[in-house]
Amino acid sequence: MMYESKYIVKEHDAGFLISGRPHPLDRPDQPEWLVDLAYSYSGGKRPKVGVICSPHYFEVVSDDEEACGSGGIVTLCDFYGLLRAVSTTLMSRWLAVSEKADEPRVPRAVCEWAPRRTAWAICTRVHDQWKRHLRKVDPTVLAVNKAVFSATFGYGPAQPLVDERLYQDRYIVQDILHYRAAAIAVRLCDWLWRNYDPVEKLRDWRSLYVPEGFKPYTSLNKTLTNLPGGVPLKVLRQLRRVVLPRPIYSRLELLATLSATDGLADNFNVVAFASADKIRKAMERVSRYWYTPLSPRRWCDVETAVRYMLDFPEHHRGNIVGLAHKSIRWHRDNRREAARRAVEDLGELRQLAKPPVDPPEEDGIRLLGTVGDLVEEGNQMGNCISGYAQRAVNGWCYLFHVDHNGEAASVEVDRWGCVRQSYGPGNTPNLAAEWGRAQLGKWGRTFPKETEAASQSTDNISAE
Repeated sequence: MMYESKYIVKEHDAGFLISGRPHPLDRPDQPEWLVDLAYSYSGGKRPKVGVICSPHYFEVVSDDEEACGSGGIVTLCDFYGLLRAVSTTLMSRWLAVSEKADEPRVPRAVCEWAPRRTAWAICTRVHDQWKRHLRKVDPTVLAVNKAVFSATFGYGPAQPLVDERLYQDRYIVQDILHYRAAAIAVRLCDWLWRNYDPVEKLRDWRSLYVPEGFKPYTSLNKTLTNLPGGVPLKVLRQLRRVVLPRPIYSRLELLATLSATDGLADNFNVVAFASADKIRKAMERVSRYWYTPLSPRRWCDVETAVRYMLDFPEHHRGNIVGLAHKSIRWHRDNRREAARRAVEDLGELRQLAKPPVDPPEEDGIRLLGTVGDLVEEGNQMGNCISGYAQRAVNGWCYLFHVDHNGEAASVEVDRWGCVRQSYGPGNTPNLAAEWGRAQLGKWGRTFPKETEAASQSTDNISAE
């Protein structure tokens, strides 16, 4: 027996229409109360959702007053954005009912699961309609949309793409099709100047990458003309915070340079003039010290390693490998000093405060019970957890070591049961940190309410 979908997808000239399949009892000869009961039992009626296929975009609409789905405008190449808008609008009436005060609130996980399940049910048929419309789109319009989508990994909306004037300016179109930086500028323009004319801004798209008050300069122009692929928009927009001292054509060199713009540290030029090979060697040195693999291909790993190296407060005259060595030594000395002060002030055998609820019995989660445990944890994980000794003794936080899936992490839970920090070796994110945050977050929600009042009274006494 073939499965019959709950949804009907009908094609028409302006686009296509998605609606729920009518219930078998929904007939004129049936009483209204019986039809309402049938729909209530089967999950309720679904609003009709129309997708209007414009030459430059898709528009998701619904004429149901109770529908409160996202809908709106979707760019031509963003199929998953279109599918998400359609499925959310189809389930909008059900989601709206779940928010009413007089109705039992549907769990958030279910509210997220229901639209995803709906999207899975209609995915193939919506994809067929999407492909059908793309075959009718002007090749130049489609090429511009593809260039922007591929250059930015489909990240976020791009309001200029729905403006017809963009495709009428042949110079902007040529730049988008020939330069990756120009394609990224379409989304960057939408992010920076939502209240301005985006097409006017794109006529001088190189100026979107310079700090305020500056004009495009030679090093920037050469970098943008030969921009390497795989640089996320959220990283590339850091060009607005710095003047490049040289043209950069390597992806790794550009990622490292843009990661060093946060705060513009004294050793920025050490990173900006580093070659890709030197950056790899510096990351390998930090990786060995943390006992955590750092990949030069992941921009978040590059950013983490560079910011760690730039923590070194003194001016460095060598290359980035030497800066990594000095930063490791500086962090290690600071950690040892924090551990020494904790042992001298409190004693290695000093017990830490116990939480108001017994620690979770999950395998891999261990509550750190003494100052000596904190010192050992700091040495093992390469972090400054020893500096939290006094807070842990006073009961202001509870500290854990987590082992999960071959990885380790240190987790801090505050006195109210909220997870404040959860990091792997060297304060880097990993799977163990995510798992520990989730497990200890559930445990923290079991804290008694009077704990908060007691903590507040402790704060008042301390302030006095």
